[in-house]
Order: sequence, then C-alpha cells, then structure tokens
Amino acid sequence: MSSIASTAASIAAVSKTSLWVGRTLSALAVTLFLVTGLFSLLKPAVAVQGFTHYGYPDGALLRIATVEIACAIVYAVPQTSVLGAILLTGYLGGATATHV
Repeated sequence: MSSIASTAASIAAVSKTSLWVGRTLSALAVTLFLVTGLFSLLKPAVAVQGFTHYGYPDGALLRIATVEIACAIVYAVPQTSVLGAILLTGYLGGATATHV
C-alpha cells in the first residue's frame, strides 16, 4: 500500500504548468510524426526519390510510413506512452543510421 500512496503523492506533486508543458511538447512530437507519416502515405515524387536515393525499395515507403504513424499513436495514448517513446526512439535511430 505504501508504494501506491507514494505514487499518488508524486503524481499530485507535479504542477499544472509542468503538466501542460509536457502535454504540449508531446502533442508537438505526435503531430510531427503524424504529418510526416501521412505525407509519406501520399507518395509524392520527392519522398519516393529520397527513398530510392538511400537505397530503399519502392514498396518500403508505405510500410515505413505505417510504422511511423502506429508508433506515434502508441505514444499519444497515455497508458502506452512509455512503449511509444521507446518505439519512436528506435524509429529515429533507424533514420539516423540511414543518413550515416
């Protein structure tokens, strides 16, 4: 029982300002990932050209965009936000490895 009480106390200790700053930053990140994922789903010539430039096959664009959107949705749900953060970190690691 004491761990539940300490958890409730630590949640109550967060100021409203900190809470809303965190929510705003998370919303910006989710919006960024959703917009870029939806942009990739449209398959504009620029995105297809970029994918082929980095050596990805044409069919990978749809799968990668779907994974990006799914990870952003998992991050947006409060109960699964930690898993979503881990998945988005892995996604960004892959993007970094592609550019390196």
